[in-house]
Amino acid sequence: MINNRQMLEDLGIDLKRISGSGKTICPNCSHSRKNKRDLCLSVNIEDGTYKCHNCDWKGRVFERPVFEKKIYLRPVFNNKTSLSTDLVKWFSGRSIKQQTLIDFRVTEGREWMPQVFNHHFEKLKEAGNDDQSAKVEANRLARVNTVQFNYWRGDELINIKYRDGKKNFKLAKDAELIFYNINAAKDSAECIICEGEIDAMSWHQAGYKAVISVPNGASKGGKIEYLDNCHAYFENKTKIYLSTDDDTAGHALRDELARRLGYERCFTLSFDGLKDANDYLRVRGEQGLLKLLESAKEFPIAGIFSVNDLWPGVMDIYRNGLPDGDRTGDTTLDEYLRFMPGELTIVTGIPSHGKTIYLEQVSLKLCLNAGWSFGIFSPETHPKEMYILRLIKKLLGKPVSYKNISEQGMDSMRAWLTEKFHIIYPESEDFLLDTILEKAKQLVLKKGIKGLIIDPWNRIESNIPNGYSEVKYTAEQLIKIVKFNQRHGVHTFLVAHPTKMQKDVGTGNINYQVPNLYSISGSAHFFNITQNGFTVFRNDETQNTEIHIQKVKWEHLGKKGMIKYRYCDYNTRLLPLLATQSQIDAGRSNEDDICWLSGVAYSDKQADPNSNSLFGHNDKDDNNWSISTNEREPPF
Repeated sequence: MINNRQMLEDLGIDLKRISGSGKTICPNCSHSRKNKRDLCLSVNIEDGTYKCHNCDWKGRVFERPVFEKKIYLRPVFNNKTSLSTDLVKWFSGRSIKQQTLIDFRVTEGREWMPQVFNHHFEKLKEAGNDDQSAKVEANRLARVNTVQFNYWRGDELINIKYRDGKKNFKLAKDAELIFYNINAAKDSAECIICEGEIDAMSWHQAGYKAVISVPNGASKGGKIEYLDNCHAYFENKTKIYLSTDDDTAGHALRDELARRLGYERCFTLSFDGLKDANDYLRVRGEQGLLKLLESAKEFPIAGIFSVNDLWPGVMDIYRNGLPDGDRTGDTTLDEYLRFMPGELTIVTGIPSHGKTIYLEQVSLKLCLNAGWSFGIFSPETHPKEMYILRLIKKLLGKPVSYKNISEQGMDSMRAWLTEKFHIIYPESEDFLLDTILEKAKQLVLKKGIKGLIIDPWNRIESNIPNGYSEVKYTAEQLIKIVKFNQRHGVHTFLVAHPTKMQKDVGTGNINYQVPNLYSISGSAHFFNITQNGFTVFRNDETQNTEIHIQKVKWEHLGKKGMIKYRYCDYNTRLLPLLATQSQIDAGRSNEDDICWLSGVAYSDKQADPNSNSLFGHNDKDDNNWSISTNEREPPF
């Protein structure tokens, strides 16, 4: 794994810390400034982002895997079960008894903590110590006493979370992320999922044993890798209680877990103004906590909604405004259309005008810029390997050959694409819509996809009942997709061909008329039911590709209009033509051959042409997160 810190340093950024965020000099402008020591560059190592407040040099790197299958390290279990009196008293202050600590096999010991190192290193530097002596002393001081939450799967230790007395956390280096106490949920028909280990202990102590916890709290970006690694444990569950913190981050985690696991079997718990399960245990006792299960609420996915059901969402919009939607990073498109999970976008256009090519680009950009992943049903792309090669070609910005990318680079492409794209091709070529959506539902659970591409509609098998018109059948099928999107938080892109096209005879040119959503064969419902829709049209006179955005249901997510692109056959990219001053001011430039996937190893036969032009998205969870300052500091 090549980490963010190494890649930021490769850009010439002088980092003073191992993790976290801070300021340093800018390698792009500081050497030419009068005050060369001004710390004008802000850097966040975890996010991989950097921005200069003087020259506006900015960008993002991301940790990239080299191999398709991750290689996890297993921590060594040190059986230090004789906990200190101070630690036992601290847990007792949180109403956690010694027997519970024994049940969860909690241990204690000294550990090197990066947050402590950073703190002491900066203080020592401020005191005038040189880098080497500051590092030596900071390393010594960084070994502090910690409580250790051991993550077991079966009889094997998979991970360890360390917590020190200053509420600093870390997980074992390069260890696999799984749920805490996952063994407890193996054979039960229901379980509770918590946001922290102590909350899980609270439920266990109250008498509910099938309780587990996420390993890194309400982590940023909605990526929950631990569910990818543990999805099999939930296949037998009929009821899942979500016991997350009663705050914005906890609600976001709750909603993503429900989306992945299925709203229909998830139930939410409210702590009556208290923060979490452990707070409730301390105030209301074990029986009071256990009684909360009786008031668990279903997710409101069907039936009647009260104002109270909707009020949290109302207040979120009141405080934060309407959601802006996820952006592709293509400022030309983002000005007209942003994408929200739970919606349907219809894509139409004359055959061979580039619908699939453009949709490949949009999906790649959403993966890179917004952290999405996709399920792809595209049976007309055959052999399926050609689809993967086209994606690599777009990402690389060059034809795929040993002259342009090394085998190590191909391994990096394989690893990233394996995480982001999942091909749906049902066995026995059962192409019924119900089958496609069922496969997509499995991908929501197992891979957390947020996007689904069905390309094209006419390859979905029709099963029109006797007495049904095509219009009525099409409407029901489209509504089925809309309901699927809303229930599972997926955005579906549906490619549908228009009817026979007409020449634009009135103008005397060689173009066809631009089709619209009403031109799609079968039903006007392609326009009526979808939230968004656009046409891909190649202008034979100008040789430009035009994207005609013909429907955007919600004005806060975009507007109708037309975007022009230049098609580059060299790499199958559509390069936006600068059309407005705002796009020019945003720094939009043609990306003819810049590799979109940061850090890919080019062939030894040529140098990386964009070594200083990193483009990508880091959706890796931050394992060095810290929790609410409202918690008591333990004395260990």
